[in-house]
Amino acid sequence: MTLAKRVYTGVSKEGICIGYRFPNENSYPIAVKKLNWLDICRMQTMCRSFNWQNAIKLKVKNKFLRRVLAAGAILAFNKVFFRTQKPHSVEGLNINQVTSFDERFDEFWPKACGQPQIMVVRNKDYLNWRYGNPNANYIIFAADKYGEICGYLVLEHYTQEGVKVSSIFDIIADSEEVMHCLTSKAMENCRQNEVDVILYSFIAGRIYQQVARRNGFISIPFIKGGHFCAYSSSSSISKEFLSKPGNWFVQLGDSDAT
Repeated sequence: MTLAKRVYTGVSKEGICIGYRFPNENSYPIAVKKLNWLDICRMQTMCRSFNWQNAIKLKVKNKFLRRVLAAGAILAFNKVFFRTQKPHSVEGLNINQVTSFDERFDEFWPKACGQPQIMVVRNKDYLNWRYGNPNANYIIFAADKYGEICGYLVLEHYTQEGVKVSSIFDIIADSEEVMHCLTSKAMENCRQNEVDVILYSFIAGRIYQQVARRNGFISIPFIKGGHFCAYSSSSSISKEFLSKPGNWFVQLGDSDAT
């Protein structure tokens, strides 16, 4: 705790007045009770499964129970929950896979940051630093209209306990329809790569949940998002302001997940 307090003092002197973290179940009580971090909320986690039995295998080890749950999930998804909606046509929209972020993303950033009050700067330099890790296999889709960037999505495929998983790390767009088109493009890529389940964890406005649902994502009780906590070293930023989840825009890519 002494080391942590020294770090907080140091970053405060550097002019960094807001910090955030994603504590695991072991460090969460220490962060909140000992170090006075604010418990903002849990990340909302939604999933879109292409193979329910494999998806459920991530959390349920009993084979019989897994088959029963998978059958129920398929029935519920097809009959009760949400069907994937085709995106509307967006005039002039192109979505392409890219390997890096160019200067156009600096022009897009001022348009993207208008809604949330607290979010990490997502300019060209940050995005290339965050997703340019040579040891990771990020897939980046850029959306543009007539040459101008209007959104992007970052995801990664990996295998966990024999299950092919894809996680959406970041998505932002200047309209709901562009976001919907980006998500549909990501799902198409996942199908081509025979992914079993797509996971998406976020703290964002209602539009993000709406777009996810339009693409068939649902919330499942046994797949919980991680804790998200924050603190401020400035008296000019109130705890009440920081404590409201609606003031934050957080994606998985804001964490140190690879």
